Amino acid sequence: MSSPTGRLDEYLACIAKIQKAVEYFQDNNPDSPELNTVKSLFEKGKEHLEAEFHSLLTRYSKPVPPILILDALGAELGAEDELEVTEDVVLEHLPEAVLQDVICISGWLTEYGRNQGKNQDRDWDWD
Repeated sequence: MSSPTGRLDEYLACIAKIQKAVEYFQDNNPDSPELNTVKSLFEKGKEHLEAEFHSLLTRYSKPVPPILILDALGAELGAEDELEVTEDVVLEHLPEAVLQDVICISGWLTEYGRNQGKNQDRDWDWD
Protein backbone atom coordinates (compact mmCIF):
# COMPACT_ATOMS: atom_id res chain seq x y z
CA MET A 1 0.00 0.00 0.00
CA SER A 2 1.46 3.34 -1.02
CA SER A 3 1.32 6.78 0.55
CA PRO A 4 -1.82 8.97 0.52
CA THR A 5 0.21 12.06 -0.47
CA GLY A 6 -1.62 14.01 -3.16
CA ARG A 7 -4.55 11.58 -3.44
CA LEU A 8 -6.17 11.49 -0.03
CA ASP A 9 -9.77 10.96 -1.21
CA GLU A 10 -8.81 7.99 -3.37
CA TYR A 11 -6.70 6.55 -0.55
CA LEU A 12 -9.53 6.83 1.99
CA ALA A 13 -11.93 5.16 -0.48
CA CYS A 14 -9.50 2.23 -0.76
CA ILE A 15 -9.15 1.94 3.01
CA ALA A 16 -12.96 1.96 3.30
CA LYS A 17 -13.08 -1.07 0.98
CA ILE A 18 -10.43 -2.80 3.08
CA GLN A 19 -12.43 -2.02 6.23
CA LYS A 20 -15.52 -3.62 4.65
CA ALA A 21 -13.42 -6.68 3.80
CA VAL A 22 -12.23 -6.90 7.42
CA GLU A 23 -15.84 -6.74 8.64
CA TYR A 24 -16.94 -9.34 6.08
CA PHE A 25 -14.28 -11.86 7.07
CA GLN A 26 -14.82 -11.22 10.79
CA ASP A 27 -18.52 -11.99 10.35
CA ASN A 28 -18.30 -14.85 7.84
CA ASN A 29 -14.94 -16.56 8.21
CA PRO A 30 -13.06 -15.34 11.30
CA ASP A 31 -10.42 -18.10 11.09
CA SER A 32 -9.47 -17.41 7.48
CA PRO A 33 -5.99 -16.32 6.40
CA GLU A 34 -7.72 -13.64 4.31
CA LEU A 35 -8.85 -11.93 7.51
CA ASN A 36 -5.24 -11.63 8.65
CA THR A 37 -4.27 -10.28 5.23
CA VAL A 38 -6.93 -7.55 5.14
CA LYS A 39 -6.29 -6.65 8.79
CA SER A 40 -2.62 -6.23 7.97
CA LEU A 41 -3.47 -4.04 4.96
CA PHE A 42 -5.79 -1.94 7.12
CA GLU A 43 -3.09 -1.45 9.76
CA LYS A 44 -0.52 -0.46 7.10
CA GLY A 45 -3.03 1.98 5.63
CA LYS A 46 -3.65 3.48 9.05
CA GLU A 47 0.10 3.81 9.63
CA HIS A 48 0.46 5.59 6.27
CA LEU A 49 -2.33 8.00 7.24
CA GLU A 50 -0.68 8.71 10.59
CA ALA A 51 2.62 9.33 8.80
CA GLU A 52 0.91 11.65 6.29
CA PHE A 53 -0.74 13.56 9.14
CA HIS A 54 2.61 14.02 10.87
CA SER A 55 4.33 14.91 7.59
CA LEU A 56 1.75 17.59 6.72
CA LEU A 57 2.04 19.19 10.14
CA THR A 58 5.84 19.06 10.06
CA ARG A 59 6.10 20.40 6.52
CA TYR A 60 3.61 23.26 6.81
CA SER A 61 3.65 24.31 10.46
CA LYS A 62 5.40 27.57 11.22
CA PRO A 63 6.29 28.80 14.69
CA VAL A 64 4.30 31.85 15.71
CA PRO A 65 6.39 34.66 17.21
CA PRO A 66 5.31 35.48 20.78
CA ILE A 67 4.51 39.08 19.88
CA LEU A 68 1.95 37.90 17.33
CA ILE A 69 0.35 35.68 19.96
CA LEU A 70 0.03 38.66 22.27
CA ASP A 71 -1.37 40.74 19.42
CA ALA A 72 -3.83 37.97 18.56
CA LEU A 73 -5.00 37.97 22.16
CA GLY A 74 -5.62 41.66 21.76
CA ALA A 75 -3.51 42.53 24.76
CA GLU A 76 -1.02 45.29 25.10
CA LEU A 77 0.37 46.45 28.40
CA GLY A 78 -0.23 50.14 28.92
CA ALA A 79 1.57 52.59 31.16
CA GLU A 80 -0.52 51.44 34.12
CA ASP A 81 0.08 47.73 33.34
CA GLU A 82 -3.54 47.31 32.28
CA LEU A 83 -4.53 45.37 29.20
CA GLU A 84 -5.75 47.40 26.24
CA VAL A 85 -7.51 45.91 23.21
CA THR A 86 -5.63 46.34 19.94
CA GLU A 87 -6.58 45.62 16.33
CA ASP A 88 -7.33 42.07 15.14
CA VAL A 89 -4.39 39.95 14.08
CA VAL A 90 -4.96 37.24 11.48
CA LEU A 91 -2.77 34.14 11.64
CA GLU A 92 -2.71 31.69 8.75
CA HIS A 93 -0.93 28.73 10.20
CA LEU A 94 -1.65 26.13 7.51
CA PRO A 95 -2.67 26.60 3.87
CA GLU A 96 -6.40 25.88 3.43
CA ALA A 97 -5.91 22.71 1.33
CA VAL A 98 -3.47 21.29 3.88
CA LEU A 99 -5.79 22.20 6.74
CA GLN A 100 -8.64 20.33 5.02
CA ASP A 101 -6.42 17.25 4.58
CA VAL A 102 -5.36 17.39 8.24
CA ILE A 103 -9.01 17.67 9.32
CA CYS A 104 -9.99 14.78 7.05
CA ILE A 105 -7.18 12.50 8.25
CA SER A 106 -7.74 13.31 11.92
CA GLY A 107 -11.46 12.62 11.52
CA TRP A 108 -10.74 9.28 9.88
CA LEU A 109 -8.20 8.29 12.52
CA THR A 110 -10.63 9.23 15.27
CA GLU A 111 -13.49 7.29 13.65
CA TYR A 112 -11.74 4.17 12.35
CA GLY A 113 -8.33 4.08 13.98
CA ARG A 114 -9.74 3.24 17.39
CA ASN A 115 -12.15 0.60 16.04
CA GLN A 116 -9.26 -1.66 15.17
CA GLY A 117 -7.49 -1.39 18.53
CA LYS A 118 -4.68 0.77 19.74
CA ASN A 119 -1.22 0.81 18.25
CA GLN A 120 0.97 -0.55 21.02
CA ASP A 121 4.13 1.06 19.60
CA ARG A 122 2.91 4.59 20.33
CA ASP A 123 3.34 6.62 23.49
CA TRP A 124 -0.11 8.24 23.16
CA ASP A 125 -3.57 6.92 23.82
CA TRP A 126 -6.74 7.80 21.85
CA ASP A 127 -9.02 7.67 24.91
